[in-house]
Amino acid sequence: MNNQIIREEYCKARGRNIFARFTLKVLSGIARFTIVPRLRIMLYRLMGAKIGKDVFIGLDCILDSSFPELITIEDDVVTSFRIMIICHGIATESPEKSPGKNDRIVAGVTLKKGCYIGAGAIILPGVIVGEHAVVAAGSVVPRNVESYTLVGGVPAKKIRSYKNPSHPLST
Repeated sequence: MNNQIIREEYCKARGRNIFARFTLKVLSGIARFTIVPRLRIMLYRLMGAKIGKDVFIGLDCILDSSFPELITIEDDVVTSFRIMIICHGIATESPEKSPGKNDRIVAGVTLKKGCYIGAGAIILPGVIVGEHAVVAAGSVVPRNVESYTLVGGVPAKKIRSYKNPSHPLST
């Protein structure tokens, strides 16, 4: 998992004004429905997301417009349409305690090289999706996904692993 940071501390250190926040929201709205994939990726990069080479991001995807700088998408990643990558939320210490202002956190999301995210999947704060992993359509991913693994469901659970085709011991 990527490290969780208390939201207020992160926002204070980042120091983004209202105009910058408005600009991010506008860029996000335009990017979601841009038909040309290269232009869509360019707009997400302009927002601050770190996006590698040969990446495809489907239409109507929501990349966290409040904290886009916490999103890293490595080379050769494919995301289907209507996925969500969320970098902020609530993390309580125990299920008995109701969440409060001090429980608001931010945490980066990383999509490693060659992974695939199915339509409508939701990736929650702090998650790292491993190399060549597959997230099934409609899944909610609250924790890390190992490399070369297929996960699915709500919450996402491991369905199966598969061999690394480039590994010397694979048969």
